[in-house]
Amino acid sequence: MEELFKKEVSKEELDRGLPLNNMVLCRMFYTNVGAKTKSGIVWGFNNDLTYASEDGKDTSSHLADCVEITLDVYRTPQSLYFNPDDSKGMDFETTMELAKGDIVWTNPIDALNAITPICEGEEYKLINYADIYVCKRTIQIEKTVEWDKETGLPRYVDWFDQMTICLNGYCLLKQVQRPKLSELDIISGNQYYKDRGIVEYFGTPNIRHRSPEVVDFQDVQKGDLVLLDRKCTPFLLERNPYASRFSETPLWVVPRKYINLVLKRND
Repeated sequence: MEELFKKEVSKEELDRGLPLNNMVLCRMFYTNVGAKTKSGIVWGFNNDLTYASEDGKDTSSHLADCVEITLDVYRTPQSLYFNPDDSKGMDFETTMELAKGDIVWTNPIDALNAITPICEGEEYKLINYADIYVCKRTIQIEKTVEWDKETGLPRYVDWFDQMTICLNGYCLLKQVQRPKLSELDIISGNQYYKDRGIVEYFGTPNIRHRSPEVVDFQDVQKGDLVLLDRKCTPFLLERNPYASRFSETPLWVVPRKYINLVLKRND
């Protein structure tokens, strides 16, 4: 089925093409096919997670565990389309924050079913901007001069860092572990609250939503312990720890609109 979405294009067509309908053209720069853990074991499905099928009979691990969700931005749309009266646009109004070369994280279902242009042996994917949660951007932070010991001449050295930008009103939260009920409790140790988390990364809130009743929580700070709306079902940015490229710490993806209250703030 996935082959139906793959299209051969020339380099000229790829560079001339302009993404429309809020789509971002991204390049796949790695593959999970044959990927191995640090101990050398080839990994596939995550057996610790199960996903119920429509009929409720099949609860095996999902193919999405093996999908490449980390992509390199190749081209962005000139602008983002939002119209509260047009369902073809985005569900919310936000600012374009992506640039070519950014590394982005999206959801596995969209990555799996994305239109996939193939150019000179490399695969690209068209991802909806609204389905991109976060990006990392390499920025130059300093330029220094060092003296070459062999030639005695100065040479310039560039120093770089990575900036993390949460998009589309999303925040990334650390999970909060439930306390043990007693010293004899051996069940609660690996269980986490589903209604709260600690803010690790956040970006700018969305400007507005299609529904005027929906608004993004404004006052968010790193380290906040926040309470989530009962409608919120937090999910992991990277579901398979073996394929983690963002963080070794599991992080939840949560829209600002589902944050109801700051329970604790470290001022």
